[in-house]
Amino acid sequence: MNLHPYYKLSKKGPVEHLKARAAGSGPWTVTAYCQALGLKAGSLPGGGTIGILELGGGWVPADMAQFFASINQPVPTITDVSVDGTKNAGANGGDASVEVALDIQVAAAVYQYLTGKQAVVRMYWSQGIDTAALASSKDGCAVCSCSWGDYESAWGAADLAAMQAALVTCTGAGTTFFAASGDNDADDGDGTSKPSVDAPASCTNAVACGGTSTPQSGPSVIWNDNPGNASGEGTGGGYSSTFPFAAWCKGPTGSGRMVSDVASNADPDTGFEIVQGDQVQVIGGTSAASPFWAGLFAALGPKGQGFVNAKLWGSQGSFVPVTSGTNGAYPADVCCGLGVPSEATLTLLTGASPAPPAPSPTPPNPTPTPTGVLTAAQVADAQAAVTAVLNKELWLMEKSQVAPLLTAALAALGPVPAS
Repeated sequence: MNLHPYYKLSKKGPVEHLKARAAGSGPWTVTAYCQALGLKAGSLPGGGTIGILELGGGWVPADMAQFFASINQPVPTITDVSVDGTKNAGANGGDASVEVALDIQVAAAVYQYLTGKQAVVRMYWSQGIDTAALASSKDGCAVCSCSWGDYESAWGAADLAAMQAALVTCTGAGTTFFAASGDNDADDGDGTSKPSVDAPASCTNAVACGGTSTPQSGPSVIWNDNPGNASGEGTGGGYSSTFPFAAWCKGPTGSGRMVSDVASNADPDTGFEIVQGDQVQVIGGTSAASPFWAGLFAALGPKGQGFVNAKLWGSQGSFVPVTSGTNGAYPADVCCGLGVPSEATLTLLTGASPAPPAPSPTPPNPTPTPTGVLTAAQVADAQAAVTAVLNKELWLMEKSQVAPLLTAALAALGPVPAS
């Protein structure tokens, strides 16, 4: 089994990205993407620790400082945890360091946008996804994000069973586990051009995260750079050959566990601007979707929600569905599941009641329409007021000058009725 990360580099250069953005497409900053989804800054309490597992690569503080300064956020607290002797390789991490930077920067940026608080990230370095997931739950992480995997048949039945057992323990302890659904369209890169799904995303207790192509304007569509090609570059998704179709899943019924459950931006051409190796890069892949959802869930509160799939699928109306495109074999409602989040998703997950509609403003009291007629009492009051003013402000004019003016004004108002 050759577990590998699911990030994709954009093939476009900076000038092409600028032109694309001007045309309503192009890459996103994490915060701008959150805003486009209608997610409100500072709307969640936060407090959840973000667990991220990595099988290789490394990160350096300078990249984190540059990235978070670019989006006006603090650098999160990042702690490295070696599960089995695997360690953060720092600047010597090779290509896998792109994955590491993407995971930390997306997850923490989402969390900090939604909470206005500094994120706490624990990096679990391991050669086993299952052992890293278990370590994150033992440490009380609210979430664990996994952007590594391989097609199901590469795992073998025993390894898949062990992975699912680990996730049962993980979610049972309160840690929600998110997994990238793969970046090689319907066959997941197994080379057969026949449908296959990625694990651990296919495990029943994982939240499988599919990928969309999301322009700066317009709706999200399924991410597929090679339409009609089952072994191209695009979101994974389909039906498991190992795990059964789940009773809680309200998606199209299939031969096994449906992948994916949720989705977010993954197309490298509409990807996220990150910093790695002191360079700003545009990165996509379902490796961006998993940490995005992990950061969102960690923002919900200090206590993780554990197994959430049944809850999510029980509230389909709280998401924005993706309805256009295929990954070469399966439509968007399979590969992107429920779709992308909205403000209603946050309401669902926090258990808050929707805000009541704002009350209609009280209409102002109508201004009385002048009739041109004063009562005798009103005339007497007016005369008394004028006299009081004149007695105090004699230096302004003589009484003899005011009397004709007052008389003329009263005459213009018409007859005075009896009081």
